[in-house]
Amino acid sequence: MSGAGSTWDNSAALYVGYEGTGLLTINSGAIANVGNFFSLGELDAGTSTANVSGTVDVPTGDSFVGNLGDGTLTISAGGMVSNVAGRIGNASGTTGAATVTGARCTWTNSDLLEVGNHGAATLQVLDGGVVTNNAGLIIASFSNSNSMMTVDGVGSNLNNAGHIHVGSQGVGTLTINNGGTVSATQIDFIGTAEGSGTLTVDGIASSWTSESLYITGTVSQGSSGAGTLNINSGTVTVANTIKLRGGATLSLDGGNLTTGSFINTSGGTFNFASSAESVGQQNLHNGPVTWAAD
Repeated sequence: MSGAGSTWDNSAALYVGYEGTGLLTINSGAIANVGNFFSLGELDAGTSTANVSGTVDVPTGDSFVGNLGDGTLTISAGGMVSNVAGRIGNASGTTGAATVTGARCTWTNSDLLEVGNHGAATLQVLDGGVVTNNAGLIIASFSNSNSMMTVDGVGSNLNNAGHIHVGSQGVGTLTINNGGTVSATQIDFIGTAEGSGTLTVDGIASSWTSESLYITGTVSQGSSGAGTLNINSGTVTVANTIKLRGGATLSLDGGNLTTGSFINTSGGTFNFASSAESVGQQNLHNGPVTWAAD
């Protein structure tokens, strides 16, 4: 489909690569209205690619980028995708990859976004692209998922209402580079008792802003979770509380960290400007407080 005024009204589901190889291109202002859900790589033999520089609107259903098969979604040149929930790498053994690149390019999820449910997933938000989630973000939901998200470039933004989980039960990474920004409105989690998560902030204008941030590591005998926050440059601002648990690491090697309070509940590691600081099981500061490593 191509050209302003070109419209495809689909009252049911739209499958691209149902159990074979599929390609969908929506260009130059064309619009696809989807009544049920939008699936790239629906069954395990399906492989699909969708390139969107027009609009895909799924007002009452979800978008799957690799459901039981493999899927690739690219939103560029002013493209827009909107849906209820977004799911990349949904089933075990699947691979999903999504890229939102360029100014005025958006992916809007009125519910949550999962980057790696049981499968492997990547999401790149580049060069002014914007992803909005109204009910949270999970990266690597389950133990068989190894998934990552990158927000890179000035104007690139993740707007998230609800919780962010990086490494819920699997292995998840979130990287903010070169002026990218992430904003969240509730308590966010880096790692859990079962999952490993890494958040990295790098670049002078890069920023993370949230209400509270729990960096969670091994919380009981036999658990294997690990949470890591690396601040190489840029800013991390947490309005209320940062909690650091045993097995978790916070490294501030550049940039600024501001928080309302800092609590180390069970002997986590805080590396300040490459020098480990032992903080013990206590409030290090009851703020607000700012550390600057520049």
